[in-house]
Amino acid sequence: MNQNTNINNDFFDVSFKEIFESAKNHSKKILLLTLLGAIISAIFSLTIPEKYISQAISIKAEISNPSSVDAAGGLLQIFGPQSNSSTDKTLTILKSRSFFRNFYNDDQFLFELMAVESFDIKQNSYRVDEDLYNQKDNIWIQRPSFESSFEVFHQEFNVSSDLVTGEIYTSTKHVNPVVALQWNTAILAKVNQITKEKQIIKSSSAIDYYKTQLNNDNSLAVKSVLMSSISKELQTIATSNVTDEYSLEVIDPPFLPERSSEPNNAVISILGTILSFVLLFTYFVFSDLYKSFNRKN
Repeated sequence: MNQNTNINNDFFDVSFKEIFESAKNHSKKILLLTLLGAIISAIFSLTIPEKYISQAISIKAEISNPSSVDAAGGLLQIFGPQSNSSTDKTLTILKSRSFFRNFYNDDQFLFELMAVESFDIKQNSYRVDEDLYNQKDNIWIQRPSFESSFEVFHQEFNVSSDLVTGEIYTSTKHVNPVVALQWNTAILAKVNQITKEKQIIKSSSAIDYYKTQLNNDNSLAVKSVLMSSISKELQTIATSNVTDEYSLEVIDPPFLPERSSEPNNAVISILGTILSFVLLFTYFVFSDLYKSFNRKN
């Protein structure tokens, strides 16, 4: 037991002079192979398809916030729930599976999301995954599942908000800059359309409910509140139809990116060079130390 402990201690009892001498002896090999690693890293970075990001800034549209409850609101809450759209609600919709399904059912969108591997910007042509899609006949060989598509979608689409300013940031990423722009534009339009349609349906249902209550209640006070409520719901429907930006008001529209956002070729090359040097240095130095240790024992 003590003998094994002494052997281990002898192995790790190495001076910096021995390490320096070993590195010096293999310096040419280390430098040449590190240069080779740098070249391989640079070539590898060039094989990664470029991707472009289109970004947009929006704020919560004022029209999406119906009139707040007034003095009559207490009774209104008894007869039915009040519409209450918020930034958090919009963000939740954007991240939901039900929202993504609107795009999953679009064959062109799904093709661009799942089948496209790279894009030749000069030839304006795609390279596709031939195991998934037959580009000649424009048909799916194996249509991607909803869950796998949903996961990939959220790798290419990002949404966040600033709690202080209330600004909402959306970004879409694709190998084709035009598609990145189209996606971001389509997503903002779709969330506005969905929230707008939901509010109109909700207000229409509320009006039908209030009308029923009017026929069943003879109290003048209650009828006055119900008429006021119907008027507000009609106003909500009218204002909803005024603009397409019901939920989000776009302040800075999606733009067509001119430069790719990834990969960062310089970072990949630098990291590859550093990693090559560290691995080679460790390999040659420890090889010499191990051989020296064996000779001593």
